[in-house]
Amino acid sequence: MATNLALASIKATGSPTTRTLGDRFADVFNVKDYGAKVDGKTVTDLGATNGSANVTSSSFTAADVGKVINAYIGTSVTTTGNTASGSRVITGLASTTGIAPLQSVVGTNVPAGAYVVAVDTTNARVFFNQEVEASGTGNVSLTFINQVPTSILSAGAGTATLNVAASTTVTATRAYYGTDDSAAIGAAVVAAGTNGGGLVVLGNGTSMITTQINPVAYNSGNWPSNVSLTGQSRSASVLRWASPNSMADTAGNRAVIYSIHGAHSAALHDCNFEKFAIDMGAAIDSPYNYNGTAMRLVMNRNVTIRDVKFVGTPATCLGVDNPQRLLITGCLFENCARLGVTGGGSIALLLNENVRDPESFIVSNNQIFNSGCFGVMWENFFTTSANPTISDDNAIVIGNYIYYDAFQPNNTMVYGIQDAGGWGSQIIGNVIKGPSANTTQFVGIGMAAGDKTTFNTGGGQTLRIADNTVIGMGTPIYLLTAGSKDIIVDGNFVTQGGRSTTGGIAINNNADGTSRAMNNVNIRNNVCFGNAGAGICSTLGPATANTNWTIQNNTCFNNGTVGGNRAGILFATPQTGAIISGNRCYDNGTGMQQFGLQIASGVAVTGALVADNDFTGNASAGVSALGTITGIFQGNKGMPAPSISGNGTTPTGNGDIGTYTSNVTGTCTVVVTPFGTSNIIAENGYVGSAFDKTTPANAHLQTAYTTTSATFSGSTTTGDVIAFNLRMF
Repeated sequence: MATNLALASIKATGSPTTRTLGDRFADVFNVKDYGAKVDGKTVTDLGATNGSANVTSSSFTAADVGKVINAYIGTSVTTTGNTASGSRVITGLASTTGIAPLQSVVGTNVPAGAYVVAVDTTNARVFFNQEVEASGTGNVSLTFINQVPTSILSAGAGTATLNVAASTTVTATRAYYGTDDSAAIGAAVVAAGTNGGGLVVLGNGTSMITTQINPVAYNSGNWPSNVSLTGQSRSASVLRWASPNSMADTAGNRAVIYSIHGAHSAALHDCNFEKFAIDMGAAIDSPYNYNGTAMRLVMNRNVTIRDVKFVGTPATCLGVDNPQRLLITGCLFENCARLGVTGGGSIALLLNENVRDPESFIVSNNQIFNSGCFGVMWENFFTTSANPTISDDNAIVIGNYIYYDAFQPNNTMVYGIQDAGGWGSQIIGNVIKGPSANTTQFVGIGMAAGDKTTFNTGGGQTLRIADNTVIGMGTPIYLLTAGSKDIIVDGNFVTQGGRSTTGGIAINNNADGTSRAMNNVNIRNNVCFGNAGAGICSTLGPATANTNWTIQNNTCFNNGTVGGNRAGILFATPQTGAIISGNRCYDNGTGMQQFGLQIASGVAVTGALVADNDFTGNASAGVSALGTITGIFQGNKGMPAPSISGNGTTPTGNGDIGTYTSNVTGTCTVVVTPFGTSNIIAENGYVGSAFDKTTPANAHLQTAYTTTSATFSGSTTTGDVIAFNLRMF
């Protein structure tokens, strides 16, 4: 309880006084002072018999009567699958019964540390498990045992009677039990809120909870402003969900920590949440639900969520709507959004932006393991509105580690990080890793569809994706959008391991079926290798040309591992004003990357500056222009070789024409086409000189320049060797 005189005065008068923020945090409300026992235990020796409510464990004593318990004694389902030595993904497992997460697993031929994925095919849900420690390869047989939240009616030394009977016979399985601390923690929250603010302190240990911890009957069910919550550490102070009830949006079961307001003028404000864990492995929910969450905060400002561990939420784990000056840092999300379906139940960390006030948030240095679909996602409800109501917002997502160790078996799209409608977003220095197989539908960093040009009089997205590492995702960086501009993709390291057919950095500006240009896109200083499609590609899009793209100083090698578009850099959409400079695109012996630069059939790239690129060393050719590219070409290596009419030798490219041996006496005319194809048009033109090496009197035959060809003519003798020196200007 608070111990200062100000709190005593408040209790005496029954009303809070005006207090400063510093005063509020001087008031400490320890949950143990309000009756919290913090006595949750974990046992691994639970035994039960099918049809009996009696269970055994060496930990049970008479003092356990009335405690709540999560016991793995529910419906059992045996499934089969296949795996290989060292595999961390087991496929082909299915369950058609049960609602709660199937978490306790025994089996044979399972690799040590294997990460098991099970699919409830009837309810279209996905369940994750990582408790398997057996070893072996080949066929596997696994039994999933349903977790049952219940309570202890009676207990003695080594035995207990529950208020439900077991549905299967088990030995040496897990259980979590302890006193329900929900009401006691809620009382501490109410006391701090009534005080006008304060710090609620969780005990060292596990508190079993069965409802939202800030009471529904207080403050309209909203967490009070100026009230912070802290534990000893995220491993030492645990709130473990133990209710058999659903987490649907009903009174008392909306989220563990909940606050929703209608306007920022009445928003939750000035709160810190840090150094504790919320474990919701026992929670049950429908697949599509914004609730079933650990925390849901709607309308908030000056909120910090730091060093909190979130485990096993069935739906979206942490949902924060309309944040102002929000910081989420140093948190751990593990197996959250485990139902693994699209919509509100699919995201570890979701941020919505849809009010007029300036909004901003920083998501930094968090770890996210195996979220159902999305790791971090933020969206804007007015991205397609002709009159957007948002004045400004900014998202900074920096230094997070997102790891998927299990594949998505229901073909739902999975995004490590997705910007689905923000402006001014900065996605910097994150590491995103995918599983070892089955990642076609995985995206590392994505931008969703929608018109971003209507904000700030067409100010555009101003999105920056920089210095990220994306490994093993189906498409490492995917800008799936239309009508956006001012996008920078800089300094990223991307490789997908050949798990898709798109590319390392892929842009689709026709995702919503419109024909709007995507302007001012800068892709520079990236390393793209081992991707299934092109290293950098604009995918097939609308007839309207994109404008002012810069693709500069990128290294793209060994791409095209699956087939299709096998180039370092691919343009499959029309472009106007593209700068392609300083790139190195090559294959170092895999034979996969056929071209350094490719223009797809039917695509026109105009007004291009192609300068100082090195396209040598690809499997087929440096450049392939099935479509057309027109512009200025300077200082490139690996350009297509010029062609020469007549009996000239085969030229070698890069402006080196080679030689021509005359087969006539008298006038000799030779036409040189600079790149050997009419699809590459050099607007800067060419200048060339021809020299008769055998007849000094005819040393200088002709000088000519043109954008498409050069004609050289003069007097020759049969057998004269004429050397051409052709260069761009």
